[in-house]
Amino acid sequence: REATRIDPNAIVALTQLVHVELRMGRVEKAMEIANAACEVHPDRIPLLLARRRVHLRMGKRKEANNDWKLAQEIDTSLVPELLTRASATADLPNLDATNDALRARSLEGETNRVLVSLMTIHVKRHEYQEAIEALDQLRRQQPDELQHVVDQAVLMARLKRGSECRDLLAMLDGGDANGLVFYQAACASSLLGKPHDQDRALYLLSESILSGYLPLGMRQDPDLIALWGRPEFEALAKTCDLKRSAGSRTPVSSLQTPP
Repeated sequence: REATRIDPNAIVALTQLVHVELRMGRVEKAMEIANAACEVHPDRIPLLLARRRVHLRMGKRKEANNDWKLAQEIDTSLVPELLTRASATADLPNLDATNDALRARSLEGETNRVLVSLMTIHVKRHEYQEAIEALDQLRRQQPDELQHVVDQAVLMARLKRGSECRDLLAMLDGGDANGLVFYQAACASSLLGKPHDQDRALYLLSESILSGYLPLGMRQDPDLIALWGRPEFEALAKTCDLKRSAGSRTPVSSLQTPP
């Protein structure tokens, strides 16, 4: 809100404000902001796609489809907007999301945000080998970025390339990983399926929670299905629920040492 107060025309801030209001359940307020923003900026893709999401939440599919059509018809050379449209298109079946991402790459080169967009599109399409190739480029550009390492480890696990996945996960040891990285590493270890990998996944989950990352859907995450029947997993899920409810950072004592 502060950003929009300073610059009411800030596209990114307005788009984020619509999404925030929607996440908070204030659908009418989200629509009010989206309508006002689209009236001032009728040719900005992020705002049209944000309003489309509000229409969908309200069950107004005709209006949502109209916003989608308007967003698709806009000819833009703004790289952030091309990438926003590419990401939204990747969520829908039978539509090619790579055109916008490739155009962004032709305009900006293989920058971090372009490669991340390409990687995300390929993951959404279950094109894991292509996603790994994009991550290879990202890792060459940012060799110390652990997020790229764990993203690649998850993809290797999904491709059943266990040895390569374990090598990537070993790179996290001693690094400055955050809670999300630990959680994704736990998912990769769980996907590998072997008993030792499952033990490792439980340890990584505990490190994730200790780091303050408190996921809402642990018990429903299909990447963790190999752990669902284990009492240690249920103990960690309950600890996560308690910490989220209390807003505390009390230690997790279920698993103190890595397997």
